[in-house]
Amino acid sequence: MKITFNLILTLAVMLTMAQTAWATDETKTFTISNASGSGTITYGGNDFLVPVANMMTMAPSGGSITMRTNTGGNEGTVKLYPRISGKVKSLTFSSARVMFSDVVGTEHYVKIGKGDIWTNSYTENMNTATALTFTFTNGDGLQLANEDDYLEIKMRNSETTRRASFLISGTLTITYETTASTLTHTHNFSYNAVGNTLTATCAHDDGKECNLASSSYQISTSLMAPTYLIYHDGWNYPASMSGFENFKSETKATIGSITYIKTDTNEDYGTSEPDATGTYTASVTITAGGTGYTLQTTSFCVTDYHFVYNNYPQFTTDKEGNYAGNGQTVTITFTPKFGEMLTGLTVTGATTNYSLGSGITDNGSNTYTFTMPGEDVTIGATFSNWRKRVHHQDRQRLGLVLLCHKLRLGSRRLQRQDRETRWKCQFIGDGRQERSPVQGYVRRTGQYADL
Repeated sequence: MKITFNLILTLAVMLTMAQTAWATDETKTFTISNASGSGTITYGGNDFLVPVANMMTMAPSGGSITMRTNTGGNEGTVKLYPRISGKVKSLTFSSARVMFSDVVGTEHYVKIGKGDIWTNSYTENMNTATALTFTFTNGDGLQLANEDDYLEIKMRNSETTRRASFLISGTLTITYETTASTLTHTHNFSYNAVGNTLTATCAHDDGKECNLASSSYQISTSLMAPTYLIYHDGWNYPASMSGFENFKSETKATIGSITYIKTDTNEDYGTSEPDATGTYTASVTITAGGTGYTLQTTSFCVTDYHFVYNNYPQFTTDKEGNYAGNGQTVTITFTPKFGEMLTGLTVTGATTNYSLGSGITDNGSNTYTFTMPGEDVTIGATFSNWRKRVHHQDRQRLGLVLLCHKLRLGSRRLQRQDRETRWKCQFIGDGRQERSPVQGYVRRTGQYADL
């Protein structure tokens, strides 16, 4: 019997020790002057004090925040988000003041809790600020399930002509008990804005697993310039955010409106989206961790785009769909198909007449550049190859190049009136061959003729 009693006592002691190790009290402190916003007050980019019923919260001023009921006689409620997971034991304001009126009603109070669990109430009007501690009357505390859970601050002045006010400054320190089931990671972000991108980096310094580990503990969002910039009457060209919803989910960041500057005329578009040709930049301010970060795109140009007509398989341009905007640099790359060599290159339009050395620059390595004019243009070229056969451009400027050579008809000597020059041409473009007399250039559908 004695052995059994000792065993039970030992197990009880071990269980108590395990529970003691399992449940520990921690504190979390908020510096009131670091809060920001009006109406909904934020802290570190997260909701902090949110009025929900018959309440208003004044924007932080002089390092203090005022919570006040909208009407007298009715209870007001503010949600307090401490961003902790555990059982809250007490809340201490280092400097606070409760104001009702000089003559208070019989049911006036300021208290904190939720549901059926509440702290002590402060009921007297205070002429000066003092330290106030709210402790839960159940002797145990109030469990917050996760970091999105909240407490409620409730206040009332029963005098119908006067409102209840609660002024806080200094610090708020929350004492709470953590348990194994609520030991979750809390991000500790630092922020860095470069150009159009804002990056948040978690210090992961609480010894708990961070869900951003696979991305080097970072998450970013970027302000992106519009990608389609061909002008059409009545169209707008808005910038957009990339990755902001995920960024917001992790950091609780807030974002303002995207604004625009037309840089070629220094015109402030405000929040109006670009709707005319010209050069623009876009900006936006993101508030994260209580600090505003302004992102800006590089310049983007809304322009009348024109087409570069290219009927040569040897040529490619660096522009998608062969469209280029007025003033853009177009790069032409030449890739021989039949051992031919480029002997001439032109870019022509209604008022454009570029040639090598005059509007077209030879960059070496079979690449050439020109500045796109404000009209459609056509690439033209002449070639020669190592066999010295001549590539002729079609007179209709269709870019059809034929390779031909003269043949003698028959072995006998032709009479003068029967003499004629004949050509043999193999048309590769359409797979047909033809042998016929011609005068001047051969015109035929096809790309190349070879022998």
